[in-house]
This record gives sequence, structure tokens and C-alpha cells, in this order.
Amino acid sequence: MAIAEDDVYVTTPNYIFQFDLTGWGWIHLALGVIAIVISLGVFARAVWARVIGWASLRYWSSRTS
Repeated sequence: MAIAEDDVYVTTPNYIFQFDLTGWGWIHLALGVIAIVISLGVFARAVWARVIGWASLRYWSSRTS
């Protein structure tokens, strides 16, 4: 878990790199909670959740094509 155990060491032939993953863990946790809240809103047929879902689909589909 990146939140609890945040030190990662990567060794290469000449270097040892140390990364702090606590920030990445909290960002992914927050994004996951937001995604769950929006998906529950979609299942409850909330207009705000539909708008956010539609906007995110439009955004990501325009970036990939």
C-alpha cells in the first residue's frame, strides 16, 4: 500500500533510487472515492452524476482520437 508503506527502493547497476509514494497513494484513494460517489449517483439516476459522466467521456474520447 502506497499510503502505509511509502518507501520504495529501486536498484540499478550504478544507482539506488528512493521514491516516496505517500502522495500518489492519497491521490489514488481520493480519485477512487470520487469515482464511487459519481457511479452511485449514476445508479440513482442523479442529473449531476450524468452530467459529470458525460463530460468526462467527452473529454477522454476527444483526447484519444
